Amino acid sequence: MVPSTYSSPIAADAGMYKYAPVMGVSTSPSVGGVTKGGSLLAGFTLALANKSENKAAAWEFMKWFTSRKSQEEWLFEYGAHPARISVLTDPRAQVLDPSLPVLVEAMARAGLRPQVAESAQISEIVGVELDLIITGQKNPQEALLAMQEALTDLMKESGRIK
Repeated sequence: MVPSTYSSPIAADAGMYKYAPVMGVSTSPSVGGVTKGGSLLAGFTLALANKSENKAAAWEFMKWFTSRKSQEEWLFEYGAHPARISVLTDPRAQVLDPSLPVLVEAMARAGLRPQVAESAQISEIVGVELDLIITGQKNPQEALLAMQEALTDLMKESGRIK
């Protein structure tokens, strides 16, 4: 299982992606000297509820999960990108996945995903079509047209466009 990233060498070694041998990673282009934006941040958040009945156990879990050791396992055992910059910039990690320096740069320039009700549906539409391209089930032109149509339909249904 590869829970994150199309560039994962684990996925490439497993032959999961048609374009893996020629695929590269880059930050999003910018125009006119803009240094922020382009990439979008998304992810999960850990929080400890004030009224939790198990605060000590929850805090211990949060410390364990975000520890360097746990995040290294996340990367080295499962091929997922960790949340810790210290792990992303570790030379051993960069040997495993040479795209990591680009990811760190993109994260520094990234903005938050727009907080709209349709965010999950947008992510699903885009993700499914990208997967179809990368696995060779659709060519990029077909997938992008399908993505555009589905996103347009979603925006019309939500009343965001006419």
